[in-house]
Amino acid sequence: MNKIPNPLLWLALLVLAALSVYYFLPRTAPAVVGETRIAAPAREVVLEPKAAVQVAAGVKAYRPAVKTKLRLPEAVVANAAEHVISTAKVPNDDRPHTVTTTLNVDTGESTSYVRTDPLPWMAKNFSGEFGMYAGYKNGGPAVRLQARQSVLDIKAVRFGVVGSVDQSFQGAATPEFFVGVGAWYRW
Repeated sequence: MNKIPNPLLWLALLVLAALSVYYFLPRTAPAVVGETRIAAPAREVVLEPKAAVQVAAGVKAYRPAVKTKLRLPEAVVANAAEHVISTAKVPNDDRPHTVTTTLNVDTGESTSYVRTDPLPWMAKNFSGEFGMYAGYKNGGPAVRLQARQSVLDIKAVRFGVVGSVDQSFQGAATPEFFVGVGAWYRW
């Protein structure tokens, strides 16, 4: 009779595979909280040339102290020639956004626009999560440890690996394991 390998071994192998994929595939570094970066231009205008425009009125800018308030890089704060003309807060969600700032050359006023972009048809996604939950399983108290690693997104569906360990506080003291691959929809 064939014996099924230990579920913990499968979990370890799956975690090792997910970490290998995470380590070796190229990805952009996530933004560090509090770090200010130069924003990349929208891909719609990357190849478009810029031209000088004449401004009839002076450009309206915030007072210099705003640069410190916004935690801009020290080189920007110290540079008297750099001014903040517009800012925007981008909503916290999984969708990409495009921020565009326009300048009215007659009035000198600038306005920033934020557009929520559609999800890409296919994108690499190496986000993951780990959680610990307390609740009831089979009528008794239990605790669950769960990890999920995304690998690929197709629109709002994520594909990846999931694993969990359930420990009941009733009956047998043997944990139950689940390791698998699958897809989940996000909204």
